[in-house]
Amino acid sequence: MIYKTNVMRILDKSKAEYKAHSYIDTDAISGIEVAEVLNKDPNQVFKTLVTVGKSNKYYVTTIDNSANNYETIIFSAGKIGYQVEISLIELKKCIDFRLADIKD
Repeated sequence: MIYKTNVMRILDKSKAEYKAHSYIDTDAISGIEVAEVLNKDPNQVFKTLVTVGKSNKYYVTTIDNSANNYETIIFSAGKIGYQVEISLIELKKCIDFRLADIKD
């Protein structure tokens, strides 16, 4: 059984379907290394910045348009060694976000 992070609890509360991944027993640090350990496309792993509004709702300032190229995206579960994999449709159940071109 995988450790439940706050991110996973928020997804659970919203009844969003996701897959939890752990790389806790590895030396992976960067997104590329995490992707290698998880045997995933490195472009599918996203860096996240999340804020909480006065309403206590969570907001992701923006997700790069390249997320549309994948059925699911992978990002930090809020604790080193843990990632979540989720579709944009499921993610929309619990946070507000928009898509834009933000990568170089």
